[in-house]
This record gives sequence, C-alpha cells and structure tokens, in this order.
Amino acid sequence: MKKIITPLIPAYKLNVNEIDTILNHLPSEFSKPFFIINDCPDDTVSYLNILSKKNEVAVHALPSQIGKAEVIRKGLSAIIDSNLSTDIIVQLDGRNKQLCNQTKEHCYKLIHEQLDMVITNRYQFQNIENQPHRKGVTVFLNTIITSIFPNYNFTDMVCGTRAYTLELAFKIINSICFGYGIEIEEILIAGTNEMKIGEIGVSSNLQHSATNASKIEDVLYSILNYSNIIGYEKDIIYSLSNALVNIKKRQNFHFCLSNLKKTGTLYFQYISSPIVNAYTSGTANDGYSIFFRP
Repeated sequence: MKKIITPLIPAYKLNVNEIDTILNHLPSEFSKPFFIINDCPDDTVSYLNILSKKNEVAVHALPSQIGKAEVIRKGLSAIIDSNLSTDIIVQLDGRNKQLCNQTKEHCYKLIHEQLDMVITNRYQFQNIENQPHRKGVTVFLNTIITSIFPNYNFTDMVCGTRAYTLELAFKIINSICFGYGIEIEEILIAGTNEMKIGEIGVSSNLQHSATNASKIEDVLYSILNYSNIIGYEKDIIYSLSNALVNIKKRQNFHFCLSNLKKTGTLYFQYISSPIVNAYTSGTANDGYSIFFRP
C-alpha cells in the first residue's frame, strides 16, 4: 500500500520567497504540505491563505511566540483534526531549506526498515572532529541518551528535520514538551514506548560554533522530566540538575562524564557573541560553546 506523507512546516517569521523555496524543494511524492503560521509577516500570511484557497497547501495559524514544542504539538493536532488522511509526518525546520528535498530518503528508510522515526544526521559528510562545539554537543547528548536507551546510538539528535509514524505523532501530542527540547523529547517518547529509530545522513551547511543557552536548558528540562520514568539514579539526576543550574546562571562549568558511567569531561564556556537561531529574531547573544576532552 502506498503511504501518504504529509510535511509539517513551522512557518516562523518566514517571508514569501522562503515559502516558495520550501515548496519548490519538497519531493513530488509528498501530499499537500501543512504550514503552521507563527508570527509571520502579513504578506506571508496572505500568500499562504491564497495558496490554501487553491488547495495547494493547508494552513493553521497560531498565536505568536508560543515556543517551538507547542508549534509542533499544535501542528500535529491540526493535521489530525483536519481529517487530512496521512500515514507519515515529515517534520521540517522551515529555515533548513537545504534539507527539504532530501527528506524522501527519510520516508523510504522509515517504510522499508519498519521504523517508527528517522532522524537527520547533518554531520555524516563532514569531519566533526574539525568542529569542536558540534563534537561536544554530540558527545553530551549521545552519552545521556545511550545511558537511557543503549540502542539509540545517534550522532545528531537535535536536527528539526525528521519523519515519523502517525502512532508516534499521537504520543507527541499527548506529551509535555519544553520549547527547544522537542527533538530530544520525541526521542525520549519513542524510547519509553520501545519504538524503533533510525538515522540518515544528509548534505547540510556547516553548523554554528555555539548553541543558545535556552535550547540547552529545555533539553535538560526534557531529560529531567523523564528521570522518574526512565529510573535514573539520584547521582545522575543531581549532576544533570547541577548542570541546568549553572546554565541558568550563565556560568562556565565542566561536566564529568563519569557521572554517566563514561570517560572524559565536557567544558561549557558561556559566550555573548551572536548565535544564529531560527526561533529568535535572527541572532541571540546568549549561548554556550561545548568542548570535549577525553
């Protein structure tokens, strides 16, 4: 049976040209894309509404500044409430347009390997050893997730582009998600429900050398929110909570991976230089560079 694939696209502060670029790069095999309007310029809203009347796209408007997790959850709810027939959701990052035309491979892998979700590895065709911050982020999240789910040994867990089944979509809707932590939350939801995840490499631009502090906060909130479900030991909860406190205070600190039964140390260096982020007005002067030392 042919699967119906619906792209879910958070449209946050996107202009008309960006909308056109997304539409021009979507695989032809996908069904009508579903745009979630979140604080877009008036001309973008008008343009999407015109396309909707032509039945070329579906749109759902949300209040501005409600946070990425709520955008995704409410977008999934809108797809289901609209009675739009679908089997697979392709969750796209509206600003990572270079990934749109590569997501067909996510769906192929999902279907033929009978997976519940396929996430994106932006670093498969890059030398991550030459990107110290990306290496640090990868080690940090991989160490945490594999300490919970040993089979979830992935490189890139926070890319906003991924594909998943309708069953997982329902579980995401019914979860408690923390802003930027939505991508990690989706992995935790899948893991606690014993679902199967795969990872696929894509060609992508080089990533930035720092991550917004608020994104790291939300990721840690998400993990700590699951601490009772996953049965984390008290000393692990303490070390992660202490890291969260340091980040909220915007302090430099180090995190010993021995807390998670691994070797090495991660150094969190607070910086105030601009960091590009799709869910701010463009840049933020508030973030961390993370460095790993074996």
